[in-house]
Amino acid sequence: MISKFVITGIAAVNQQNILGINGKMPWGQIKGDLAFYKQMTLNKTLVCGGNTYKSLPKAALANRQTFVITRQEPENLPENVHFINEFPCPGFIIDDIKDKAISKEIMIIGGGLIYQAFQEQYDKFYLTEISGKDFTTKNKEVTYFETDLKKRIAEKQWTNKIIDWFIEENHIGKFDVKIQEWS
Repeated sequence: MISKFVITGIAAVNQQNILGINGKMPWGQIKGDLAFYKQMTLNKTLVCGGNTYKSLPKAALANRQTFVITRQEPENLPENVHFINEFPCPGFIIDDIKDKAISKEIMIIGGGLIYQAFQEQYDKFYLTEISGKDFTTKNKEVTYFETDLKKRIAEKQWTNKIIDWFIEENHIGKFDVKIQEWS
């Protein structure tokens, strides 16, 4: 059992503050950001909601332990994925997983409601900002990043450090990608 955890958020958003459209990242695969995500989450305990879990490729969960918070238990859960059928406060979630956690850092990986639930718990946050084209949201299911990190930044006296900044082009377009650490 690990008694004290570091709670870390990790998210990618665009200039419209969008996390996803219809359960997918609208900018497609940004290889530099996916490599960063893998590096930061490998061999760690992850927490996410049901829609985020469904949207992830199986490789995103390999060599990681994942706790899925959702009302409907996903079918055929792999051995490294655990189901939490409730949405209590973050402290209860941590209590629920503390005896099973494989790392002392718990990575909050989405979606929008899960980020919000933990907004007062973060010890640090990795935020990738992806700038480029705007996406049409009319008649689509859009998940926005509505977590207000400003209060946590002030409370913890966080500073912002740019970890990487690059331009990447894929089949959807050309994107300016800035990966930041708030801690």
